[in-house]
This record gives sequence, structure tokens and C-alpha cells, in this order.
Amino acid sequence: MSYRNLSLSLLGGALLALVSNGAIAATENLAVDNGSVATAQNVDPFGDQNVINVFGFRGSVLGGLVVDNSDADFYSFTVAGNTRITLAVNTPEGPLFNDDPVVALYDLGGAQLAVDDDGGPGFDSFLSYDALVAGTYVAAVSGFADFDFTGGGNTDFSYQLQITAAPVPLPAPVVLLGSVVALFAVRRRHG
Repeated sequence: MSYRNLSLSLLGGALLALVSNGAIAATENLAVDNGSVATAQNVDPFGDQNVINVFGFRGSVLGGLVVDNSDADFYSFTVAGNTRITLAVNTPEGPLFNDDPVVALYDLGGAQLAVDDDGGPGFDSFLSYDALVAGTYVAAVSGFADFDFTGGGNTDFSYQLQITAAPVPLPAPVVLLGSVVALFAVRRRHG
């Protein structure tokens, strides 16, 4: 990746952090090992918008001046029960260099709950998971072909991982049932 590419990625990340009012921004700590569920880098808390933006690297960029290993990168965060967790990985230079991230969601016990490759635009990844139980979850970012998130796969790219937590929407039948009950209650009072 050239100086221009890294500069654009960092600038894009900084701009995103500024314009996403209420979102929390974090960067991967390259000085520590975040290559497993057990060593995941904590990125709590969520901001006012229930969003955390994490900026990270895979491999070496900037002619080797910024070096991370080719292990998957793991990030932990805590959510309430009945929360829809959305993980989106954006590689700013992806379309030019065929950067191909994969993303997964794990529980603290190391069980993979969901995984995605290419669910976002281009080769970028996107997944959504309804966490019914409150607790700490772990997002993992790696490169294509590393579906077990043990390292390797597509590397040498910068990325933005956006973690979003929102209440799980009620299914349509529950909303309809609530409307019928409310209508019945109103009719009974006036009838």
C-alpha cells in the first residue's frame, strides 16, 4: 500500500469519526496481541449512536513502516440482551487492490456465532446477528480464505470495522397483536 493509500485511509477514518456524531472511534493497538478471542482488544463503550468505529491493519502497509501480523484481529464489546449486532468491514482501498476482508462474531467461549464474506459492497463484509442474551461478544476481522480466523488469508490492507448495537425489532405479528389489544382496550372503555 502506498503512502497515499494509507493517508487516504487514515483521513477517511478521521473524517468518519468527526461526522458520525455520537459514535466512538478506536484504533487497533498494534503493540499488543489481539489474535484470538482470549486476547481480544476491548473497544467499549458504545457512543450515543450505539456505534463503535475501529480502524485497523492487516499485514504490513506503508512500505513496512506500519506492521501488523497476518493473524485475525479480535475486538470485544458488551451489549444488553435483545440486541441486534451489526458488523460491517470497509476497506477504503479495497476496489483498487482487491482487498477482501472476512468478519465473524464470537461469544466469549470461542463459539463462532456468524460469519460473512462479501456481504457488503465489493469484497467488503457485513453481518447481522440478534443477541438475545446480554454479555460480551467478540468481532473478528481477517482476510479471505481464513474462515477459521487463525491467521493468513488476504492481507496488507487497512480497514474500518463498524460495530452497531440496536434493539431487536419486534416481529410484525407481535406489533399487529399489540395494535389489536390496544384497539380492543379503547373500544371497551368507550363501549
